[in-house]
Amino acid sequence: MKVLALIEHVDRELDFVAAVKHLAAREGVTLEVRQFYADAPLLLAGEAPRIVLTPFFYAADDLTLRDYVRAWPDTAFFNLAWEQLFYPAHQKLKAP
Repeated sequence: MKVLALIEHVDRELDFVAAVKHLAAREGVTLEVRQFYADAPLLLAGEAPRIVLTPFFYAADDLTLRDYVRAWPDTAFFNLAWEQLFYPAHQKLKAP
């Protein structure tokens, strides 16, 4: 099963994704970590992952995610920014 984690900002996301990668490996799941923007052309030309972990996901037609969603219609996308969803100032803006 191909699982992909997209990171936007290394300084705030890589530690968490590295921990998830370690835990996934213990369960026999290989997690590929790539940069959200720089690696897009290479990723979109390749095999669709089964699951994509994203640092944010506002809408399927959002400019930053649109190409990924269109290229991989059968892929499950998971927003890892759960803590932002529960922050009172962001609840309305970032609601699923």
